[in-house]
Amino acid sequence: EEGTTVRQTAGLFRAAFGIELIETVATWKFSAVSISNGYLFAGTTAAADPSQNPYSSSSAFGWACDGQVYLGGTNYPGLGGWVGWQAGDHAIFLLDIEASTLKMYHSRTQTLHTLALPAEKKQWRLHVNLYGQADVVKLAIPTAEEEEAILVASCGVCQCKAEVVRRLPRSNVACCGIGSQAWAAGDNNCSTGSGTRHAPHREG
Repeated sequence: EEGTTVRQTAGLFRAAFGIELIETVATWKFSAVSISNGYLFAGTTAAADPSQNPYSSSSAFGWACDGQVYLGGTNYPGLGGWVGWQAGDHAIFLLDIEASTLKMYHSRTQTLHTLALPAEKKQWRLHVNLYGQADVVKLAIPTAEEEEAILVASCGVCQCKAEVVRRLPRSNVACCGIGSQAWAAGDNNCSTGSGTRHAPHREG
């Protein structure tokens, strides 16, 4: 499975976000490979500078550990029955700008979670936030079967399988160190604490 691995190497909060602005529909697969300190956030942001307090930004929407659900940077614990991430979890995300929704199908609980996004915002980025020094997540293009699972769960009818979904390019992610100017964009690995500049990601 190809994709981008994001590693936390410095401790404290670090963010990774999509280079490409999403303006229509996009799907991606999120895998929580390792959670060392009990915190992990995955979702989307419309912030012009996602490096500034990303999970608490007024345009941050997504799901974290311990049942935390962020809408506009505000935590609504347990919203929609969300219980939190565990190491080994996989989820398929579906961001639909026209519908102003972010949906996430969580494979372990086989549950679809949906967040309403501000309709006036038309450009979003993929966004994850790590805390523990050994945290590792992976972002990838979902398989046809994985993509079908969230589409069917979203609309409940088979016709939705024919929906045209624009997938994110492979390895389309950048990382940043919060409170610093250190940006890194690795080829297939992105270490959020290194501050090292690498070659730009390949598009695919």
